[in-house]
Amino acid sequence: INLAAGSGNFTTFAPDPPVPISTGLEAPHPETFTSWDKIEISRKTKEMSVEELVNYVEKSFGVTVDRIFLHGDTEDKAIYNALDKKKLEWDITFDENGKATVSDGVF
Repeated sequence: INLAAGSGNFTTFAPDPPVPISTGLEAPHPETFTSWDKIEISRKTKEMSVEELVNYVEKSFGVTVDRIFLHGDTEDKAIYNALDKKKLEWDITFDENGKATVSDGVF
């Protein structure tokens, strides 16, 4: 006889509260942020480019956006990476012998 089974045997799940991370921002901006928090953006149009999103977040919160990930994506692939944007500033040239010369920060 299993005495543990019955109407008094309830299984409950109470997740731990999220760990707040200090943002380093001052009010009225959020001073802490958790994995449960979200930012809602209200605009006249429902679409915006990734560049517009990055500019909006940086201007609104006074922060620098390093990466943006697609919601619900199971892979660790960023749809925006600030390092990739810096690569657009690289200068790579070839001399008459075919030797490559690169700007600082490439290697």
